Amino acid sequence: MRVTLKTSGGIGYFPGLAKPVVADSDRLAPEVSDRLRELVEGASFFHLPPVVGTAPRGAADLRTYALTVEDGRHVHGIAAVETALSAPLRALVDFVKAHGKPEPDDTWGPIPT
Repeated sequence: MRVTLKTSGGIGYFPGLAKPVVADSDRLAPEVSDRLRELVEGASFFHLPPVVGTAPRGAADLRTYALTVEDGRHVHGIAAVETALSAPLRALVDFVKAHGKPEPDDTWGPIPT
């Protein structure tokens, strides 16, 4: 299972510094990997709509989270406003932030040697 989290918006948001974070169960300790799967299932992630919540009018500093989960059989992605996160979905976001690794930036391609 691979969970990718992209964060945008919020106070002090700098797009160039906001790299996606990936929690990949193949690269996590077994107990951490099991917890990731539990959180995805607990949030009923594959049953969530593509957009979870909308920002209230005039809300300039809210974060939006884009989450994509790939588990071999399914791929599902959502965009969620931070104020609309359910407790299980918030737990998943926090877990990926804590245990994920920045996704490599291959914008420039391989570095010649």
